[in-house]
Amino acid sequence: MNVPPGKERTIGLRINVDPVSDSAVLAFGGETTVSLKVGQQTKALMSIAPVETKLVIPDTLNNRLVQINDVTGIGWDTYPGISAYDVDFDAKGRIYFTDNGSGLQRIDDFKDDAPDTIDGDETIYAVTMDRNNDYVYDITSFGGIISKIDCKGVEPPVTYNLKAEPLIADDGNYGFYGIDIDDEGFLYVINSPVNVLYKYNPSLGVGDRVAGTYTNIILSNPRDVIVKDNYVYILNFDGESGNKIIKLTKGLTFVGSYGDKAEEPYPDNITGHFYGPLRFLAVTNSVFTIIDDRSTIGIAGSTDRLMQIDPGFNASSWRTYGSYGNGDGQFDFWLPQ
Repeated sequence: MNVPPGKERTIGLRINVDPVSDSAVLAFGGETTVSLKVGQQTKALMSIAPVETKLVIPDTLNNRLVQINDVTGIGWDTYPGISAYDVDFDAKGRIYFTDNGSGLQRIDDFKDDAPDTIDGDETIYAVTMDRNNDYVYDITSFGGIISKIDCKGVEPPVTYNLKAEPLIADDGNYGFYGIDIDDEGFLYVINSPVNVLYKYNPSLGVGDRVAGTYTNIILSNPRDVIVKDNYVYILNFDGESGNKIIKLTKGLTFVGSYGDKAEEPYPDNITGHFYGPLRFLAVTNSVFTIIDDRSTIGIAGSTDRLMQIDPGFNASSWRTYGSYGNGDGQFDFWLPQ
């Protein structure tokens, strides 16, 4: 490509994938910084990874994964026999999911009928991907064991015990339901029963790995966490402060929040009202797509859905899709207790 000369020019590349293909990826992309001289050819090397994916949805109680292009429901497809909790993608666009009774599994796409077992621990709940370095991290829901696994299969797995950290062991109650990683290698882990987020540095020794914690009166039954554009976002599932998305700096300083609790009569289709934000989906995409689950209000048969909002919380970006059931366009999500 022809690019104007200059020092430390940032060059980005986006490769769109035909949405009717078997791949769960809609676009791969990457960027690099190079200095360019007039009339001189320069080789620019960059790592390519998914920057936009289809929505792969853990429809847990219907025992299937669901794949759609976006919250319009276009491209509806199912992968049966899977009771999944969480989903992520590696740099090749392969799908990783935590499956009840089978541990961490991987498929190339929805045509792959022979999942690979990446980690057979049946108590694994959440998963996150270090796409820059090709590692996957999973975490057991109550045991607090994080496993770091080389996606290339070259290095042996490494495990970390959250409960070996005094700051975590002192909390005395555990439900590790959400995990994500930033570009510096810090892990962010939700412990729902005690309403806390841990910032965890696996590169340090035991006893020194907790780099920070976040607790706040508005944090009530948090369920998932994501790092995006140098901010940390938490799904606040319920509580007196309302169901909302909480925004923090990576230093765990409060920035703001968005959303409120759904109100009767149900269904409540008011923009910004959540039944119970449970799980981030399609984590590389530029907008948030979230499982919004009926369990907050305890009314079966009416409120399982997806919702979408951009990171700026612009009301114009609010979208919802789906309802309770087991047919096309319907879901039956699951809330761990």
